[in-house]
Amino acid sequence: AQDYLFKGQIERMLLIRSLRYAIERMRTARSLAENEDRYRALVETTEDGIAVIQGPRLVFCNHQLAGLLGYTTDEIITRHYLDFIHSDDRNRFSRMVDLTTQGSTSPVVMEFRAVTRSGEIFEVEAGASSFMWENTNAVLCSFRDITERRRLEFKLFQADKLESLSIMVSGVAHELKNPLAAIIGAADILLEEERTDDLVDRCCKIFKRESDRCARIIREMQTFATGETQTGFIIDVNDAIDRTLVMWEDTLETNNIRLDLDLSRYIPGAQVDPFRFHQVLFIFIKNAVEALEKNNSGTLVISTSHAYN
Repeated sequence: AQDYLFKGQIERMLLIRSLRYAIERMRTARSLAENEDRYRALVETTEDGIAVIQGPRLVFCNHQLAGLLGYTTDEIITRHYLDFIHSDDRNRFSRMVDLTTQGSTSPVVMEFRAVTRSGEIFEVEAGASSFMWENTNAVLCSFRDITERRRLEFKLFQADKLESLSIMVSGVAHELKNPLAAIIGAADILLEEERTDDLVDRCCKIFKRESDRCARIIREMQTFATGETQTGFIIDVNDAIDRTLVMWEDTLETNNIRLDLDLSRYIPGAQVDPFRFHQVLFIFIKNAVEALEKNNSGTLVISTSHAYN
């Protein structure tokens, strides 16, 4: 317990001990003030938005977050934290806050859409961790605008897509040569030889067969070329393989490459981006074919199966 000094009862040791307590209290108060100043400077100079959520309300936010949302700090304080979250993302964000409030030992990070005062929607990466605010449990959140990052990612995706398309165009041009040569050859026969009913019938069948092949190749090319990044799609893996192989039929035949397909009937749908999945299949098959072309023969084996957990 702290000693107290009373008039007329000052002893040397008591005085020294009391002075030491006073100095320690002063140092502690100064240290707390310095720490508070350091943390305040950190919060106000960081490029990220910072907020403290206590219950359903925002009890603190820095100027960066207020600027991102188009408000002043005073306008944000005491508002419900979901007021600034896109309606489709509110359940996810609320679960993140609840998980953190319940004592998650590590920071929780997620991406969601925020809404400014003017109604503009932008993408944000948020991190949350639990801590004490004025002796009460609270959630400390950081917010980072990732609009520019998303723009750069999209540009990289487009560049990657153009590179893949250039490879694919080269392959498709090669695949179209054979059916077009058959069509041209049949047309030349009709022009040069006497046209009997049998000859016309055979040439028409060639026209139909090879034109259908060209149409299939072009159709798959269009599917690949116009594909957009899409998540949440359920695709048939076996069907995707069959459709990709259409563009390699003539190459396999020309190079004496046998195709060994072992596609399981019990494959569940896969939740993937259709464009990227088609892209990966095309590149895999291309690499395998190029390796087999060196020997002008071989077997291309493609199989699917369900990997049970």
